[in-house]
Amino acid sequence: MDDPYALAQSAATALRSRFGIERIEVALVLGSGWAQAAEGLGEQLDECPLDALPGFSAPVVAGHGGAFRLVRTPRGSLAAILTGRTHLYEGRGVAPVVHGVGRPPPPGRPPWC
Repeated sequence: MDDPYALAQSAATALRSRFGIERIEVALVLGSGWAQAAEGLGEQLDECPLDALPGFSAPVVAGHGGAFRLVRTPRGSLAAILTGRTHLYEGRGVAPVVHGVGRPPPPGRPPWC
């Protein structure tokens, strides 16, 4: 899929379907070694491998997490925690790198989730 907005929309649709949610209010992308910190951010509701979602890939570097976690924060917000991401040095190009860290939607389009 060449259109990054269509790919983001596909990922959002997959997230809503897989987790039975309307939207995610907070998204955090954790760096190397921070996967355990996710445990202290709230109640984990569900999890799936990153590569199970459109546009995401499993990390290729040892020690980089590879999960998408859905968490309810102590204040009740739904948070997405990505325990890994694609890096430019992995050779997959720029589009997969920015897919997981977001870009604003174009005017008139809803956010990714």
